[in-house]
Amino acid sequence: MKTSKKNLILGAVVAVNVVLSGSFYLIQKNIDHETKGYRVKVTALEKKRDKLAETSKGDLLAKAKKGSNTEKENAEQYQNEAIATRYTQELFNVLMTFNSSEEYAARAEKLKYMLSPEVLEDKRLFGSDKDNTGQGAIDVLQLRSRFESIQSYCFSEDDNQITVMSEVRFSASKAGYQAGRNIVIYLSKFDTAKKQFTEVNKLGKLDVKVD
Repeated sequence: MKTSKKNLILGAVVAVNVVLSGSFYLIQKNIDHETKGYRVKVTALEKKRDKLAETSKGDLLAKAKKGSNTEKENAEQYQNEAIATRYTQELFNVLMTFNSSEEYAARAEKLKYMLSPEVLEDKRLFGSDKDNTGQGAIDVLQLRSRFESIQSYCFSEDDNQITVMSEVRFSASKAGYQAGRNIVIYLSKFDTAKKQFTEVNKLGKLDVKVD
């Protein structure tokens, strides 16, 4: 009697395990199916995005290669001005952002790939803040600067040079107190062949009071 009871219990346990195993299998199968479906959708969207990007780029290059002289010039000018605008934003983002003497001094190294040797040697852009004792004014006075925004206007002068006029906005602080917001106008020359700035000149500055 006891043996029969044990067998009955074991049989029930086995049956439950079989049912649970089957249920888990079906649930996992559904999860795998849904995951696969999502992966297919994501892959399709990525392919569509890449195709659109490639098509846009292809159309532009096609105009440059097969179009009329005017279309070719317009396409190349568009490309060069887009590059100059992007480089200009990167340039002033680094130039106008620093929180220490070390960061201030490191700006030239960060930007050397986009600046000519003459610009890198320009002390108005990359002058030292150290005094005779080796201390940095930025650290001593706790000066901070932060790039905020830029508006650039490009003018193509010839095949290899673009003039960029930029309105650069940044904020400055001293010892934790905001000193003001600044608007500076720069005129830069960008060599489209070398992908470098050959001139970066400050035209003027407007201080904006902070309430």
